Amino acid sequence: MEQIFNEIIHHTGHDFTNYKKPTLLRRIERRLAVHQLADLPSYASFIADHPEEVSALVNDLLISVTSFFRDAKAFETLEQEVLPMLLKAKKKEDPLRIWIPGCATGEEAYTIAILCAEKTADIKDLPKIQIFATDIDTAGISAAREGLYTANELSNVSPERVRRFLPAKRTCSAFAGDQETIMFANHNFLKDPPFSHLDLVSCRNVLIYLDRVAKDKVINTFHFALNPGASCY
Repeated sequence: MEQIFNEIIHHTGHDFTNYKKPTLLRRIERRLAVHQLADLPSYASFIADHPEEVSALVNDLLISVTSFFRDAKAFETLEQEVLPMLLKAKKKEDPLRIWIPGCATGEEAYTIAILCAEKTADIKDLPKIQIFATDIDTAGISAAREGLYTANELSNVSPERVRRFLPAKRTCSAFAGDQETIMFANHNFLKDPPFSHLDLVSCRNVLIYLDRVAKDKVINTFHFALNPGASCY
């Protein structure tokens, strides 16, 4: 495992040593089956001789389970309790700053952007909304920036919201809000400096895959990045 991790770090800079071992082993076993290899030592030798395999393995390790309005109750709480509380204290010159680490292909970022647009629609002195959506997956970030989603991927979005924010374009839809509100960027929250002066951190796709040591480090990072009275969920 250490040899495999070292190959990943050498070729990509990404360190998966603090990810839960059972999850990593399941993904690596899938690559063993693809190449009909018998065991981990065989795969470690194979990946050392085939650098292109590193990218294939990393793609399997970057598990994307995000979707629009995933876990509806969490977003109901965000919509009905958290955002009103945060916006109540905001003035026009005081932006609402939100960070979404592990944003994958962008569905969570656009979901929160939709809720922010709805909650600020009747505010006269509208505070600027700044959403920072980050991930280590370059392909995922590219897809998020494009903002195109199939009808199936939009199944959790109400028809009214689809009409307002995601107008149909053949079989796909594109986010029609203020694209400059969301900044998508490659970022590794385990080692890169965090964003600061934040009102909300929404990290719902990654923590489940990290071990205890990494989780504690990440929680401390979020605590440092948040303003007093801000929220993390």
